[in-house]
Amino acid sequence: GWKVMIYYYSRLQGQSDKSTSVYPLIPVLLIYKHQLIKTPIFGLVDSGAEYCYCHKIIGEYLRIKFRSKNKISSLAANGSQFIGYRETIISVINGKKIDMPLIFSDELNPSFRIILGQNSFFSQFKICFEKHQNTFSVDPV
Repeated sequence: GWKVMIYYYSRLQGQSDKSTSVYPLIPVLLIYKHQLIKTPIFGLVDSGAEYCYCHKIIGEYLRIKFRSKNKISSLAANGSQFIGYRETIISVINGKKIDMPLIFSDELNPSFRIILGQNSFFSQFKICFEKHQNTFSVDPV
């Protein structure tokens, strides 16, 4: 069986200043057809996001052909609309491979290359935030 993984809230890459914010970030491996990004990309665990999102430049690196995809309009937390393209890729989280529909957009906050939202992340894992200890757990369901 899978074991529960405990993660620490962490600063964004390159930030060591103690006054900077910490976030629930977990390493994600991405696979698309025969393309694999060998270095894990840290995804933001975001219960406020309806879907999972990924920065478009990563999709381009995975050789996704966005020209043949339909544009999808999404709503950001601040109420503004942004455009993306949906494609299902394989993600490896906590050692578990899952088919994950991602919306790829170049309008995402560049600090967060992957946003792990309700559909296809929270629906496949039990997540428990324990901010008072600066930890959170991720358990495949």
